[in-house]
Amino acid sequence: MARMLPPHFPYPKDPKRRAEFDVFSKFATLEDKWTVIYSLTWHGERNGRTGDGEADFILLHPDYGFFVAEVKGGERVFIRDGKWFSKPHNKTEPAEIRDPFEQALASSKSIDSWLSEKGPQIKLRPFGHFVIFPGFQQNGDISPAGRREIIMDKADLASPLASLQRISRHWDRKMSLTSRDIDET
Repeated sequence: MARMLPPHFPYPKDPKRRAEFDVFSKFATLEDKWTVIYSLTWHGERNGRTGDGEADFILLHPDYGFFVAEVKGGERVFIRDGKWFSKPHNKTEPAEIRDPFEQALASSKSIDSWLSEKGPQIKLRPFGHFVIFPGFQQNGDISPAGRREIIMDKADLASPLASLQRISRHWDRKMSLTSRDIDET
């Protein structure tokens, strides 16, 4: 079982966090070399302004590196007229959402910046990012930034390790992190 931080999902009955709960449950089944951090808040720069943000999941593995994952629930996520939308399950109208790939990238950059100043001294910053759509299957790219290679969808969550290995190959993160590196992170 993966090392989960926190060890249990903090909002098991919150229907607005159902997608994150489902992902948390799947990631908990990963082998014990994985460390999974849920809901890491950060303060840094995004879109040229200083502000706060949150990474839904940070995943660390001694061989695969570090990854930031953003979760977007709903039975479908799509772009219309340059804006992002999620169609919630059992609702007719989609809700406007923030660009999940921009969110994942901003979190990745901010956390990487903080680690380069305060974290363990690692020669190569092994960060990659991806987006998780646990409520539906995504066929192909969703946008220029949302390439299928960095999407984990409902079908991929059936085999989270295989999906994470695929994402790691995409980012070409051949790393060798020690347990101490991960603990210090």
